[in-house]
Amino acid sequence: MAKGGARMAIEDKQALISQWYQLYAQDIFSIICLMTGDYQQAEDLTQETFIKAYKHVDTFKGESSPKTWLIRIGRNLTIDYLRRKKPVQLVLDFLLQKPSSARLPEEWVAFSESKRELWYVLQRMPPKFREIIILRKIKGFSTKETAEILGWSESRVKVTLHRAMEDLKQRLKERGYVHGAI
Repeated sequence: MAKGGARMAIEDKQALISQWYQLYAQDIFSIICLMTGDYQQAEDLTQETFIKAYKHVDTFKGESSPKTWLIRIGRNLTIDYLRRKKPVQLVLDFLLQKPSSARLPEEWVAFSESKRELWYVLQRMPPKFREIIILRKIKGFSTKETAEILGWSESRVKVTLHRAMEDLKQRLKERGYVHGAI
């Protein structure tokens, strides 16, 4: 982003990140929330995304859109968070004997039954399947944008999406949910 290798002035960085925050924070938050299933943690990780972007804005080359770059940062932070959390959460789930859906934020309680069922199944899918469904089917990113966010080829996005959708259909069917639109 900086021309001729020059670093951006602090005021310029702040203005740019502030503008990006206004434009993209809600999208990034919703993706992270779908990945974590935790409203509070998604807020924290969204903030971390913009802090990291601020620190590294000089490395943004403009080869992808700012939104794609920010989502990739948020995705990577979320993956790191989930890797750290997973062993602890497995023990807590076992000790408390509560399904993960019990930890959903109160904003999600109003979901219709089919959306809750989809949410439940998504949270139990392999992370790469969950991510691809969130990005392509829920958030509506193009194959190219999704490939940029995930650092994959477009063909890998297409193949993984197909496999993820088949897995989703099977999981929903096993839970007794059948819907022609899926």
